Amino acid sequence: MQSIITTNSEKIRLQYGITMFKRYTFQGLSPETKRWYNCRLSLIASAIGETRFLCSITELQLITLRENWESSPKISTDTLHGYIRALRKLFIWLYQKNFIETNLVENIPLPKLPKRGRKGISDHHAELILAEAKQWSVRDYAMLLVFQSTSARRGGVSDIKLSDLNLDQPEPDCRKIQVVEKGQKERTVMMDKETYNALIEWLKIRPQGSEYVFVSDKGEKLKPNSISEVIRRYKERLGIKGPCSPHQWRHRWFRRILSNGMPLGQAAQLGGHETTTVTHQFYGQYAIKELIESYDKYFTS
Repeated sequence: MQSIITTNSEKIRLQYGITMFKRYTFQGLSPETKRWYNCRLSLIASAIGETRFLCSITELQLITLRENWESSPKISTDTLHGYIRALRKLFIWLYQKNFIETNLVENIPLPKLPKRGRKGISDHHAELILAEAKQWSVRDYAMLLVFQSTSARRGGVSDIKLSDLNLDQPEPDCRKIQVVEKGQKERTVMMDKETYNALIEWLKIRPQGSEYVFVSDKGEKLKPNSISEVIRRYKERLGIKGPCSPHQWRHRWFRRILSNGMPLGQAAQLGGHETTTVTHQFYGQYAIKELIESYDKYFTS
């Protein structure tokens, strides 16, 4: 990786290093990912001292910082994982770009996250919200069905354009949607016939003037936060206490599709995971039916 530092590297402060890190690595990232990094980078700068010269920071100081985080009762394993992930990302980049002479995080590994399933919104709560939306809003009903049937993330649903739909194509191509999600990665998701029909009904009455599918009454694109607010209002109206955010619908999609026997590799591909590692870590327990059938097939043969 080419260096962007040529002289006076010993006079560079942490604050400048973080600024340059963000300028180079934030390109193409979603607003949510940028906020995630900004929060953790601010914490790192505060803990180390943003005016510290990079050349004065030692490996032992970073190890001590990790130990302080690890020993804090207020910091969960997931939070610790996020802090160290950001710390490693920053200092590896600083090393690769010759801001610092050695890799200070080489001996600071990521903590192992506990294996657990992510169930997502319950079937009962999803059915309640869908029934309420069907009664009150053609748009909301179609949008919630997209979450239910496609595994698309909130940002991906917000960014769906009319040109991303294939509603006039023959079956099954008519049920494909192109979504652009994390890191501006494009993928194809599939919807069921109920979602297809709901989208047809929404497009009949959808306000004109925007290239985006899901818009407000004024024809303005629904931003990710607005989508979350739509779901929050249904949750509040129905008195639901459990998790209902857009990503909880994605968790439910994985739970349902794996519980019904879809192979893990296919679920990972449809769900937008680059490998089956993440799929298995968070949802592998729901593929137990597939494992049992495989066991019966090979053990009893």
